[in-house]
Amino acid sequence: MFAREITTDIFEISKTMDIPRNLALRLERNFISDWKKIQSPDKQYWAADFQSGNTNCPEDIRNLLRKNYEETFQKTNKKE
Repeated sequence: MFAREITTDIFEISKTMDIPRNLALRLERNFISDWKKIQSPDKQYWAADFQSGNTNCPEDIRNLLRKNYEETFQKTNKKE
């Protein structure tokens, strides 16, 4: 996947252009307490599904992205 190749570049562009990433609002709504605990002022620019494996992304954000992924697929599997 192309986005995974340039994850940190996407973060930098998002921050420069003030464009929150695709999961920022979802994480803020679905994981309120976890989201509030994250100290990074740039968390909304890191909140993209493809950042979960980027070691430049803060660990607490990567953990929340993984938690979101796991819960999303658990819900999907329960529907079947």
